[in-house]
Amino acid sequence: TGQRKYVNADERRRFHLATQQVESLRDRAFLQTLLYSGCRISEALEITPQRVDVSDKSMVFRTLKQHGALRYRSVPIPDILLKNLAKIIEEEGIGAGQPIWSFCRTSGWLRVKDCMAKAKIVGEMATCKGLRHGMAISCIQQKIDIFTVQLWLGHSKVSTTGIYLGFMGEDERVLARRTWNGLLR
Repeated sequence: TGQRKYVNADERRRFHLATQQVESLRDRAFLQTLLYSGCRISEALEITPQRVDVSDKSMVFRTLKQHGALRYRSVPIPDILLKNLAKIIEEEGIGAGQPIWSFCRTSGWLRVKDCMAKAKIVGEMATCKGLRHGMAISCIQQKIDIFTVQLWLGHSKVSTTGIYLGFMGEDERVLARRTWNGLLR
């Protein structure tokens, strides 16, 4: 449709602020897992305590869409999310192999939609996929190399990661502006 499919930097910030207003620590951690890691909703719902790596400060996702191959990837997460996950696991007595989140994809999707509404994000980008694509865009804007982005998102080919990098609007202008520096004075 020609519409932007990703949440931009301002929308990511607003989504982050909206997650902080979510009362349930478990729901807040779920939403922030999607925001900070760029994982797929089904990948987040599979996370167990043994996949939260405290020493490495990361989460280990079973990578989906690998055409039958069983692959895992480690994605760094912020200390606050790590702390909240540890608190949930301890207070709720979640066993090592039990999922941290016990709701289904649809319930997770509804939580994302509700948070998007609170953040006043509307349109095609106001989805779980919009968060995932937004993570990829943010990584490139922060000068993280495409191969690291590929690893974090769990793509088997860098060309797949490239699909996620369809910059539009102001984000595209920011990148183009870098090429103009020194020419337009």
